[in-house]
Order: sequence, then structure tokens, then C-alpha cells
Amino acid sequence: FGKKEIPSQMKSLKTVISILTTADLKAVYKSIQSLTVSIDLKETMRTLLLDTVRMAGTSPCVMFLKEMIETEQLTATEALMPIATLAHNLKTPTVELIDQIFELIKSPVVTGNPILKAHAHLVFATIIRKACLTTPVTEVFPEYVFGKMCTPDNPKISQVYIPHLVKELEGAYDAEKQMGAISVLGVLGHESVIPLLLNYIEGNVEGCTPAVRTMAIYCLSDVTKQYRNILLPVYSSIVHNPAENRA
Repeated sequence: FGKKEIPSQMKSLKTVISILTTADLKAVYKSIQSLTVSIDLKETMRTLLLDTVRMAGTSPCVMFLKEMIETEQLTATEALMPIATLAHNLKTPTVELIDQIFELIKSPVVTGNPILKAHAHLVFATIIRKACLTTPVTEVFPEYVFGKMCTPDNPKISQVYIPHLVKELEGAYDAEKQMGAISVLGVLGHESVIPLLLNYIEGNVEGCTPAVRTMAIYCLSDVTKQYRNILLPVYSSIVHNPAENRA
């Protein structure tokens, strides 16, 4: 029965963590590191703090983890979980915070690790789609409390974020990297990337394999209804083309 108390204790700890500033979190982390306790106990306390900060998902928590990752105070394995769960745990998708997350996915620590990079790009695309393109965040989060939330008319979406993700696809010269970059653009689901993905779906890109074409179709499944007038004619022509690979 004692073990059942752990979730409620974690919930209480997360509530406390949620009201701390980034400076407060740094102070707590530093105090744990300076404790004169066994190495195992210190590591347990450190892990508990990092997990709780990750789940809290407030802007100070995100900024704390961002700095920990960028300064390599977390191993690649430790950095993977905060990055992979960021879209789920993020509480306040303000314009400023999303821009900071963008800086994180471009950092050498992330781009230098293929696994971290792949997860970071997928998560960032998910955040942009949920926070900026589909969810009416201003109805959920009062801007006068948290700051300006991301909206579809945020100029950085079309001028900075999407060009960066498109560049990743254009620079991918093998099928595996192409499929990864295509998945990111598909998750994003922005209208401006549809023509680019159609080039891959129709096989117009040099070296585009059937697997890459299939991935481009699957990754747009969530927005097929939204862009059906553009996509369905292309899909229909592929289905009725006897020269297409049926394997």
C-alpha cells in the first residue's frame, strides 16, 4: 500500500515545481549536487527533480531543461525524454517560448545526435501544429497572464520555422533521412508544404523510392480531409495508373 502514495507525492512535488522560476530550479539543482549523501541517493534525487520538472512543463521548467541540454549537463539518453515529451507536457506555448524551443532544436548538442535531432524536429512540428495552427490557445490561456500565444499569423512560421524544416528535406540525400524529414513536414500539416510533398508523392524528385513516396502519403493522413481538393486528384491518378508499382 505504501507504494501507492508515490503518485500523489509526485503530483504534489510537480505542483511545487510549477510555481518556481528558472533561477529557483537552478538553485534546487545546485543544492542537490552539493549534498553530502551517497552517490546513489544523490542520483535518485537528481533524476526525480529532472522528471518532475519535465512533467511540470511550465515556461521556467522548459528553459531550465533547455539550458541543461545545451550545456551538456544531461547525457544524450537523459535529454531524449524531455525532448520527446515536450509537446505533451508544454503548458504555455507563447511566441517567445516556441522561439526558444526552435533555438534548442538547432543547437549543436541536438543536431549532432541523429536520434535527438529526429525527435526534436518531430516534436517541434507537433508543437507548431497544435499550438499555432489548430488549437485556439487564446481561448485556453489568458495572454495577459502568460504572454502572447502563438497563432497562425505568426510570421516566423512561414519565414523561419518552415524554411528550416524544408531545408532539412532538401538536404536529405538518402531514403531514411528523406522519410524522416517528410514525416516532420507531414506532422506540421501546413498548406505551404503540400506542393513540396506532392513532388515526392508523384515521384518527381530524383532518387525518390517507393518507400519515400508511401511515407509522404501516410504522413499527410491527418490533413487529407482538410486538403482533399488538392490531394485526392493526385491519389486518384496514382491508383488508376497501371504503370505504378503495386508491390
